[in-house]
Formats: sequence, structure tokens, C-alpha cells
Amino acid sequence: MTDIDESLRIVAQFKKPLRLHESDAKYIVNRFSYLKQKLGTNGLKGFPDTKLLLTSIYCYIRDPNHGRKIVSPYKFVRMCNNFEFSFTIRDLWRYEQLYFEHGYYPRAPISNLIVYFEAAWYDISKDLSLDEQAKGRLLSLLRKIQTLKGPRRAPWIVTAAAIYLLDRKRGYYRTQGELTEYFGISEVSLRNAAQAFDRCMNGL
Repeated sequence: MTDIDESLRIVAQFKKPLRLHESDAKYIVNRFSYLKQKLGTNGLKGFPDTKLLLTSIYCYIRDPNHGRKIVSPYKFVRMCNNFEFSFTIRDLWRYEQLYFEHGYYPRAPISNLIVYFEAAWYDISKDLSLDEQAKGRLLSLLRKIQTLKGPRRAPWIVTAAAIYLLDRKRGYYRTQGELTEYFGISEVSLRNAAQAFDRCMNGL
């Protein structure tokens, strides 16, 4: 069995839960193979193949342009663990940077914010106990945020910050740790984004 065959076998385990097609699997494995070639033998030291491949799967589904089921980093890592892969949120943070730095997956632009939110909303609403009224307020807040000038942040960071701000406005207590673990971001990223977007809460 070739490395490609083995990689496709691993990705095949995620086809049903993530609604992946054969063409998706081949794309994911190709990105993984390109990164391996780019890094070379020396560059791969300390970067286990399986973890790089799992990261490629997540980078692919997180891009709303691909139209696949978007799940939170927390859920994806738990899915990997259920398939008996040793994989953590920290692994995901570490290895996704390699794909971004070498251009094999794009850092999602703010223009995809609403697309990302709509695609991820079903799981977010169930997992974080948010209702349709909260969705409407979050959409209003996200549209305001899109008009701001400043640092470009990934849609999942913006979404996490919006939920944090709305929770605070509603007097609902949710720890920063709950949100950072769920969205796979750091507490610093969450606090910085919330501080930058706080002014958009006026009128909500």
C-alpha cells in the first residue's frame, strides 16, 4: 500500500460524519502531500504525518467555500479521538500554521464571515445553547463588525468574540475558556477581538 493509499484510507473514516466526497478526500491528501514535499525530510522532523493529515482535513472543511459540513475544532478533535487518533487542539493550532505559511490553505478572509456563521450555526446553536433570537442579534453584530477597519481576523475568532459580547450583554455567564476550547483559539485572541468589536454592541 502506498502513502497515498494509506492517507486516503484515513480520510475515508471522516467521509460520512463530515459529508466528504471522493474528490474532497483527494484534494485533502494532495494538500498534505504537497506540504510534505515542501518541508522535505529534515523539515518534517517533529511533525507526525498523521497529525499533519488530520489538520489538512480540518483546514479543508473549515473553509466555507468548499460547502462541506463545518464543525468546531473541539468537535473535530473529539471525532479524531473517537477514531483512536492522538490529536489535540494544540496540535491543530500548531500544524495549521504550516499550511497557511506555505499557501496550501488560505487564512479565511473576513468577507467569508457570514457564510461561515450560517454554515456553522446549527452546531453552534446546539452546542452553546443559542436560540433564533440570539442568531438574529449575532448576525446584526457580525455585519457591523464586517464594516470595521483594522486587523483581519479569521471568521471563527470573530464569531467567538461576538458570542462572548452578546453573552455579556444578556447577562449570561460563559467563561472565555469554554469559547476558546470550542472554537480552537487562544484566550488572548478572544479578548483582543472582543475589545476591538465592543463598540459595535451599541443598539443591540
